[in-house]
Amino acid sequence: MHIWRINRYAADDPDKDAVTHVFVLVVWMGIGADRRVISDDIEFTNLQHCIAYAQMIVMRFGYQTPKDRALAYCVPKRVTPEA
Repeated sequence: MHIWRINRYAADDPDKDAVTHVFVLVVWMGIGADRRVISDDIEFTNLQHCIAYAQMIVMRFGYQTPKDRALAYCVPKRVTPEA
């Protein structure tokens, strides 16, 4: 798999304006008004990896209560790589 990349070149510094796309794994717990964000700071460069982690995180075994329900999304985000 490859990283999605958009390169925009400035006249004097071609690397200054490079933008990379990553996928942020966002995880919520609970339902309705009790829903809360548990995590929104895990970044992946590969969408398949993000989806695999999302699937594993929301797996539950046994009897659930509504407060134990989990929901996970892989949200695309544009970031500027640090030099």
